[in-house]
Amino acid sequence: MARARRNPKQDVESAVRAHFVGKMDKRTKKLLEAAKWDLYYGPATAKDVGLKGYTYTRAINELNDWWSDNGGDVWYDRQADIVEESEPQAYEEDGELVEPFWEDYYEVDSSTAKRWVFGRLISDGGM
Repeated sequence: MARARRNPKQDVESAVRAHFVGKMDKRTKKLLEAAKWDLYYGPATAKDVGLKGYTYTRAINELNDWWSDNGGDVWYDRQADIVEESEPQAYEEDGELVEPFWEDYYEVDSSTAKRWVFGRLISDGGM
């Protein structure tokens, strides 16, 4: 039986999304969930989503503030399957400068990462 091929872009997108969602507190995750629900299925109330004072606009503003504090460009290391928040740097080993193996890294700019985490409509239209 043939094995399905993995899509490298999906691996990167999933890893970047997991990286940022993993940094979110419960409230931020709930805001994201509520904003997506509101956007795709219609208005939700604070009672519906369990957030005091919830409105779609407020959720978008808080998510945007969260991204300003926590988002940014990231680098995905394909070999190690990790997301790094700073550009890989050369290092010295046994007196020799060792450059990162750039073919293993995929750079994701902040706007792309934001779209992968928050979704296209929230990221592009609401923020």
